[in-house]
Amino acid sequence: MRHARALLLSSLLATTSCGHEPPTSTRGMATSELSLQVIVEGSGDELSVRLGIYAPSHDQYQRLLLDAGEHLRLRTADAGDVELLPDGTSVPSYLGRLPSRTFSFQIDLERPTGSALGMRVELPQAFDITLPREAISLKKPYTLAWSPTSATPMTLSLKGTCLSTEERKLFTDPGSFTWSVADYHGNGEGCSVTFELKREGGSIANAPGLGPVQLFRATQLRRLTLMASP
Repeated sequence: MRHARALLLSSLLATTSCGHEPPTSTRGMATSELSLQVIVEGSGDELSVRLGIYAPSHDQYQRLLLDAGEHLRLRTADAGDVELLPDGTSVPSYLGRLPSRTFSFQIDLERPTGSALGMRVELPQAFDITLPREAISLKKPYTLAWSPTSATPMTLSLKGTCLSTEERKLFTDPGSFTWSVADYHGNGEGCSVTFELKREGGSIANAPGLGPVQLFRATQLRRLTLMASP
C-alpha cells in the first residue's frame, strides 16, 4: 500500500510539472497577451531604459525572452533608433541607452505578425546640481541647489560612513535645500559623503495591441560626492 501511494504521488507530481511549465519566450503568444515593464533612469551622463516582457494570463511573474525575428526598439527624434538587447542577467531583461537630454521616446515591439508600435514615454525633467560644490563641515548647515526646478516632487538624501541624513521628499520644488546641523547623523569623524537627488514622474501611453503596462517608473537621478570635515 505504501509503495502504491508513493507511485501515485510521483505520478501526480510528474503530471503537474509537465503540464504547467511556465513559458520562457513569446513564441506562439498573441501580442495582446504580452505586457511590458518599463524602467527608465537618467544619471546625467546617459539614460538607461530597461524592459521586461510578461504574459500575465500565463504567469504574472515570469519574464519572457523575445522569439527569433522579434525586436524591441527605442525611437527618438534626435538620437535615432536604438535596439534593446538582453542585459545578460539571470532574470531576462532588455536594455538600451539614450543621450541624457532625451525628453521623450517611443517603444516599438516588432514581430513578424502582430507588431505593437508607438508606446510613448515622457520623462521627468532633467536637472543638474549647481553650486556650491564645497566640503561639508559637520558643525555648519549645508545648502545644495539644482536647476531647473519642476512641479514634480524631489527626494533628497545624504550618506557616508561618518554621516547620513533622513530621506527628504519635497512636494514643492524650491531649487535648493538646506541641511541643518541637527539633520546630520554621524560619529563626529570626517569622511566622503554622497548626496543623492531624485526626481520621479513622467508618463506612458501604451501601444495599440499590447496588454496593459505591467509597471512604469521613470527617474532622473543625480549624485554628488564631497568631503565632510569634523
